Amino acid sequence: MMITIGFDGQESMDVFALDLTRTIGTPVDAFEAKLLWSAGAADAARNCERVRIYADGQLVFTGVADEVSVQVGAHGRVLEVAGRGLAAVMMRVEQSGREFAVAGWADIKKRLVDECGILAEAEVGALSSLRRFVITSGVSSWKALCDWAGAAGMIAPGFSADGVLLLRRKGSGKLKLDAASAIFSAERRTVRDGAVSEVLIRERTTGRQTVVKSDELKARGVSGRAVIAASKGALESRIPEARWTLEQSRRGFDRFSVELAGGFACEPGDEVECSVDGLPEHCRVDSVRTIFGEDGVRCVVEGFAE
Repeated sequence: MMITIGFDGQESMDVFALDLTRTIGTPVDAFEAKLLWSAGAADAARNCERVRIYADGQLVFTGVADEVSVQVGAHGRVLEVAGRGLAAVMMRVEQSGREFAVAGWADIKKRLVDECGILAEAEVGALSSLRRFVITSGVSSWKALCDWAGAAGMIAPGFSADGVLLLRRKGSGKLKLDAASAIFSAERRTVRDGAVSEVLIRERTTGRQTVVKSDELKARGVSGRAVIAASKGALESRIPEARWTLEQSRRGFDRFSVELAGGFACEPGDEVECSVDGLPEHCRVDSVRTIFGEDGVRCVVEGFAE
């Protein structure tokens, strides 16, 4: 496999080491790339607006450079570029506080996405409008978007390889894992720390309250509780947020990880059909990490049971 990197449309350069993780939600996409130093490459990396990474000529990632460094050692000068996906652009923009009477996708896109110069595609039918949606002063555009998308459609936003913001419940691909798959290692783990099975919503001034529960998580022994404070008259409008909190807890509770030979095995959001002993049969991918270097290329796929 040949990995190359380009800065702002300039001719791409060979990379001899790459660690690239693509995700949905948080944490966001991130990469570290190493290439032979040249004055031109260093200047291009320091001044670029966009970084693009290619595998055998195919675009696999679009992002921004956060840090550029030059290392000098026994093998000469090495240029190291580290950065994140385009969520970083939205993370750099803080919002002033605002409460929407009704917040639909068009409102959120205009307020949070368009001003960052980000292109977006949304599964509009899966996104509801939220009543009394609040953007807290000082939060980033990315955090506000994630909060809205989760409550409006149980969706964790992500980005395509070419840098388009995607709001969809699942990816279009499918990864099949069986005895013939080139699996180095596989793991299934139950994470109880931080898991909650109910969310208490309570109005600050009146004391009115309601509880949203997950019978599935309660049946699996989860007893944690989260609390959401609501303003007067906003009790019912916070229920979608409570349901998203429980969904995030479910996704974090039953996890899987598979290390495969080769890179770029699937896309974040893709479905997994698995017949490997010890792993759940049906899963969803939320993180794909490709590691390329002198030892070859491998891919670590992580996600949650469905």
